Order: sequence, then structure tokens, then C-alpha cells
Amino acid sequence: MSEEENREQKPKGFTKAYRRAEKLIGSQQRLLSLLQKAIKKIDLKSGSLKTAKDELLTLVRLVKAYVSGNYRDVAVKTILSAIAAIVYFLNPLDVLPDFLVGLGFMDDLTVLGYVLKRFQGELDKFGEWEKSHADGDKT
Repeated sequence: MSEEENREQKPKGFTKAYRRAEKLIGSQQRLLSLLQKAIKKIDLKSGSLKTAKDELLTLVRLVKAYVSGNYRDVAVKTILSAIAAIVYFLNPLDVLPDFLVGLGFMDDLTVLGYVLKRFQGELDKFGEWEKSHADGDKT
């Protein structure tokens, strides 16, 4: 990460998830497994994630398109941040454990919001690419 990014206030736990993402990016198989787990958890928790479901699925689709080589018009730091957000979402014992009813996903939403805000332009560009390739896989 750049010096400017390091000075920016990151949500607690994001740096650790980002380091894990750096290790995962080299393994297509591990990343695809991670994405499958994320899709299952999103489906299971859809009631408590109403506001974030679409955004999480967009990150999953972005990483999947990148890993498969179908979409590469994105900075590596964006992909790493998307993977980090997914890693954080999947960790049941993050800053606020997921089993804490009403609070367990608040930190997940904070990390998601951080990634969405920082990379909104690239995510919008990916959305446009998806629309132009509408016959492709959506998850």
C-alpha cells in the first residue's frame, strides 16, 4: 500500500485481512473457494445484510472476473481490497464476532463501506463492463 493509503484511517482489522488477501491472490483455486464461501454466507445471512448484499455480491463478481482473466481493467490494490473485504466478512471472529446479534455485522459493514468508498470509480467501471457483457455469469 502507498504511504497515503497507510496514513488514511482504515477500519480495525482491515490491514490483517489485506495481508491475507496478498497471500491469496496467487492461488486461483483458493480464491474461487473463498468466493464460494462468501456467496453461501451472503445467501444465509441475506436478512441481516439487506443493505450490503448487492455490494458484497459486486465485490465477489469483480474478484471472480479478475481471477478468471475476463476483467483486468482494475488496479491490483482494488482487487486486494475487495478480497480483504470478503476475507473480513467471512471471519466469524473479527472485531465484532458475527454471533453478537445486532452488532456482529456492523464491523463487516464498516470494512465494506471503506472499500466501496475508496474504489467507487473502479467499481462503477466494472459495473459498466458487466452491463456490456450481460450474457455472462452474474456470480
